[in-house]
Amino acid sequence: SVGLKVKQTPLPKSNDNPIIYFGRNPSYVPKEVKDENKLTKKKRQEILENLNLSHPHQIVKKIQENLPSHPVNSTGLYEFEPFQVSPKNSFRALQILNAFFKYIDKEEGAVAFDQALNLTILGNSYTIKIFEELDREKEEIVPGDLRGRYQLFFDRFEWKYFPSGRLRLEVVKPYLWNHRKSWSDTKIKRLENQLPGVVRALFLLSKKANEK
Repeated sequence: SVGLKVKQTPLPKSNDNPIIYFGRNPSYVPKEVKDENKLTKKKRQEILENLNLSHPHQIVKKIQENLPSHPVNSTGLYEFEPFQVSPKNSFRALQILNAFFKYIDKEEGAVAFDQALNLTILGNSYTIKIFEELDREKEEIVPGDLRGRYQLFFDRFEWKYFPSGRLRLEVVKPYLWNHRKSWSDTKIKRLENQLPGVVRALFLLSKKANEK
């Protein structure tokens, strides 16, 4: 038998630009808006060059000085609300914040102003948090210890949480819906390399908020 010939249209090429909108019904972003807010290669390079802590941003310097005074909790992270990372990964987290805030301070209409990692972009206030994601493993409970829980066909156990080494940067703002709010280490991309996308997303979000 002779089948019908169907012309196959190739799939569109992947887009490596950072995601600005997401959700069940993603908003359409016109091409001219994307082009207008796209960071140039020079600006992207400028952000990444500031990962060096030889001359830290004033906010990062204060965090670095005060960090030893904060205790480490049972999961191995500093008990410091906007900066919850392990001592082992604190230097890398400070590098990321340094690159972020140094670039923000150079942009017109943007200012970072305290250790709580608050900033204002085009009149819109945001709080930045950086924290280390946790992994977990089962820890068997010794006989007579009433902690933990039972799992069918297994002995009593308790979950033990520990730092994973994966860092996450989060934007905190009330009523922030249908917009990307966090960036984190993945198997193929480290958080440092996503900083230009974070900056771009915040400025685009602020511009849209001012248009309402």
